[in-house]
Amino acid sequence: MIRMEMVVTWPEYSLLHLNSLGFLLEKFPKLKESHIGNSRNTTFEKMIMLQTKGKGVDYVLNSLSDDKLHASVRCLGIGGKFLEIGKFDMANDTKLGLGVFLREISFCAVLADNLFKTTSDYKEYLFNLIRRDIDSGIIIPLPSTVFEAQDVEKAFRFLASGKHMGKVLLKIRENEKDKLTYPITITPRVNCDFEFSYIIPGGLGGFGLELADWLVIRGARKLVLSSSRGITKQYQAYRIRSLKAFWFFRKLTLEPEVVPDPSIWETYGAKIVVSTANIATREGCQQLIQQAAKLGPVGGIFNLAVVLRDSILENQNEEKFTESMAPKAIATKYLDELTRTMCPHLQQFVVFSSVSCGRGNAGQCNYGMANSVMERIIEKRVADGLPGKAIQWGAVGEVGLVADMQEDKIDMEIGGTLQQRISSCLTELDNLLTTDDPIVASMVVAEKRAGSGGKGNIIETVMNIMSIRDIKSISMDATLSELGMDSLMAVEIKQTLEREFELFLTPQDLRSLTFMKLQELADSRDKDGSENVKLKLANDDKPVGMAMLLRNLGDETNSEKTILRVKSRDENVKYVSCALMIPGIEGVAGNAFYAISANISLPAFVLQLTHTIRIQSIPEIAKAVIE
Repeated sequence: MIRMEMVVTWPEYSLLHLNSLGFLLEKFPKLKESHIGNSRNTTFEKMIMLQTKGKGVDYVLNSLSDDKLHASVRCLGIGGKFLEIGKFDMANDTKLGLGVFLREISFCAVLADNLFKTTSDYKEYLFNLIRRDIDSGIIIPLPSTVFEAQDVEKAFRFLASGKHMGKVLLKIRENEKDKLTYPITITPRVNCDFEFSYIIPGGLGGFGLELADWLVIRGARKLVLSSSRGITKQYQAYRIRSLKAFWFFRKLTLEPEVVPDPSIWETYGAKIVVSTANIATREGCQQLIQQAAKLGPVGGIFNLAVVLRDSILENQNEEKFTESMAPKAIATKYLDELTRTMCPHLQQFVVFSSVSCGRGNAGQCNYGMANSVMERIIEKRVADGLPGKAIQWGAVGEVGLVADMQEDKIDMEIGGTLQQRISSCLTELDNLLTTDDPIVASMVVAEKRAGSGGKGNIIETVMNIMSIRDIKSISMDATLSELGMDSLMAVEIKQTLEREFELFLTPQDLRSLTFMKLQELADSRDKDGSENVKLKLANDDKPVGMAMLLRNLGDETNSEKTILRVKSRDENVKYVSCALMIPGIEGVAGNAFYAISANISLPAFVLQLTHTIRIQSIPEIAKAVIE
C-alpha cells in the first residue's frame, strides 16, 4: 500500500503546474511523476486507486471541500484515517454517508485554533514535541519567499496572485537579538491591575463614563467616580448599570433582605464607588483617596473635572476664576501633594487639558489658566521621577461639553479643527499614555474646504459656521451675538476671518458685527478686486498701521521713572484706591495710556520697566519709589 506524502493544488497545464511538479520531485526524490495528482478536481481519486491497485491509502490530510472531500474519503483503504484540517464542510454541515465507514475508517477533525484554549501542560507538551522534531530534521521548514518589511504591499500582491509556493515572509530584523523598532511601529497597550483602584474626578461626565468603560475593559475592577453632585441623571445610572450588573441582581434574588449601598454597583466583577467629596479642598481630596484605598491600592488618577465660567476679561472676576480653577488646578495641586505620601503604588497620574491652553479661546482665560497650572504640576512631577501626563484634547464630539453645546453637529469646524469622536479619543489613549513626554495632545485638524480662502464668500463662510441655511430667515441688522453666536463660534469666526480673508477683529468688534457689515465688505471686495478692503465698523476711526504703531510707542521723556503719575479725570478727589497700568513689551507709558487715564476717575499710575532701571522684584520697586 502506497502512502501518499502530499497532494499539491495547481491549475492544469499552467506554469505553476510545472514548477510545483519539479519542486516535489526535487524535494522528495523517491516520488515519481505518476504519484502526483491534481486536487483542483476529482481526478486524483482515480490516480490514487490506480497506484494502490484499488486498496487506497492509510492516511489522508485533507483541506478540500464539497465533492473533492467525498473523493478524498473514498481514497482511504481498510482501517484508514482521515484527518480534516478544513472547516468549510463542517461549518456548512455537509453530509457524509455512513457507508464509507464499512471499511473501518476513522474521521478526525483537527482544529488548531482550539490549542489556544487548551491547558498550559498540553501546550508545553506540543511545543517540546515540535521542537524535538525540528531539531532532529523530521519537521523541515517550508520554502519561502522573503520581502523586506517596507515592501509589505508587494508581498500581499504576490500572495494574492496565487503564483507562490510555500510561505510568504516579511523580514523584520537581521537577527533575533535586534530590537523590534524599524520599520514596524509597535504601540504598547495600557493595561490595568485588577487589584488596584482607579480614581476619576469628573467621572460622571460624558467622557468620564467612557473612560470608566475603557479602564474596565483594560482590567480595572475598582473604580471611584468623583462628582460634587453625584448621580443626577438617569443616563449616568443607566451607564453604570449597563456594564452588566449581575452581582446586584443576584444579591436581590438570593438575599432580598439585603439592600446594597446605592453608591456601589458590581459591574463586570468591578466595584464602582460614586464619591461626592469636594476635591477643591485638601480634606476632600484626602477623603477621595481614602475611599479608593479601601477598595485597593490606588493605581491611577485621571482628572477630567471641569467647570466653565466663560466671559470676556472685562467681565471676569475673582469668583469666576476660583470656580474654574477649583476642579482643575487646585484639585490637581492637592492630589499631587497627597499621592506622594498616600499612594506609593501609583502608576498613572493623568490630567485632561485642552489645546486652548496654548492657543487661547475668547472668553476662556480662566479655563486656559487652570489647564496651564495643571500642566506645570505635571512637568514638576515628571522632573521628580513621578508618573504624570497632561493630555491636551481638541473638541471632543458625541459626549462631553462640546457635544452638549453642538448637539449632533459632529462635522462642525471649530477653530480649524473638527470634533474628535470619542472612539478615536479612546483609541489614541494607548499612544498618549505610553509616550515619555509629560504633555501630549490629540485633535482632528480640518482640511480647507473647496471654495474657502481669500476669494471665497464671507457671508457664506460665517453662515456655515453658525449653521444658518437661509440668509432671508435672519435680520441683516442683528449682531452675530443676537443670532446665537456662542464662544466656540466666535473663536472659529475670528480665526477664519483672519486666516482666509485677512480680516482682523477684536472680540468687541466681533460681537457687534452684523451680516449687513459683512455684505458691505463683500461688495467692496468684488468692486475693487482687492484683498485688502477694510471692514467699516462703528469704531472704524481707530488708528491702524503706522498710526497705531506711533500711538503705542513709549514716551521716552519720562522713561526713567519707575512709577509714572498720569493725568486722570477728577484726580484731585481723594480716593482709597488707584489704577495701576502696566505696559507691554515697550516697557514705558505711551500715548495710549494717556488717553486711557483721561477717562479714569481714580488716580492713575503706569509701572515702567526700562533698560536704565535694573529692578527685579516688587520690594526693589517700592524702595526705588520711596527714594
